[in-house]
Amino acid sequence: MTAWLARSDAAVVVCVRESGGLCGFAEVGTRPYADGCRTTPVAFLEGWHVDPDCRGAGVGRALVEAVEAWARGRVDAASTSSPPTRSSRTRRVSGPTSALAS
Repeated sequence: MTAWLARSDAAVVVCVRESGGLCGFAEVGTRPYADGCRTTPVAFLEGWHVDPDCRGAGVGRALVEAVEAWARGRVDAASTSSPPTRSSRTRRVSGPTSALAS
């Protein structure tokens, strides 16, 4: 995680439970290309996870929307998909089990 956050072209988005702890995360970075993209570089959703007890409640949607917001205006977007550090490249998102923090 430290190496990922050290990159200037990457971000981690997390969803925080109201009771504390995380219930989901998404990692986004840039790549020089991705199949189907006409521009370079491209934003790439490298990985994401939502805890089983929070699935179907909008957490994944909130994470992906936050990734899209990060990528918008930076690069073209692609995806591999069919501990909150207070960094400019780390974001918290609101979800059914979390409080919004920026």
